[in-house]
Amino acid sequence: MTTNNFVTIGSTRDQISGKVFKACLEDHGIECLAQGDNHRSQLGLLGPYIEIRFMVPEDKAEDAKKLYDEFFEQNETPSSDHSDLKKRNKQGIAIIFSIMFTFGTGHLYAGSFYTFLILLSIELAAIISQMYFINKFSSLIVLGVVLYDLIGSFIKIRKQNLENK
Repeated sequence: MTTNNFVTIGSTRDQISGKVFKACLEDHGIECLAQGDNHRSQLGLLGPYIEIRFMVPEDKAEDAKKLYDEFFEQNETPSSDHSDLKKRNKQGIAIIFSIMFTFGTGHLYAGSFYTFLILLSIELAAIISQMYFINKFSSLIVLGVVLYDLIGSFIKIRKQNLENK
């Protein structure tokens, strides 16, 4: 590897195009680091949310940027509008946060900070209640908070998407 500073010339979310473009750069004698490529394969279902960034030595950045523009201009289909994909990705991330991390994180991701704080407080109180007291309803409260977070954050993001159209 060279000791040059590397700069980012562009990115993609398509792993196959990323690998082909990296090979194209290397065929032109330009060293390329595809930052995020390995993480995508290691994260399984969450991998597609990771962007692949192309980093090249500073002194080769201009040539690499020209190749990047040509390559992705040719491979871009006229009907590919990524705004719908980004909107669905945001809804998917909110769902993952709501289910995996709970504590109102779906609302936090959706931008409802105060709702997040309320759901966090209720869920923590229910968990502490379950730990120190024999309370049959604590589990139901936690489940209710998770469901409220899941459905509420999904609806909030959907409304945001409709407003941005």
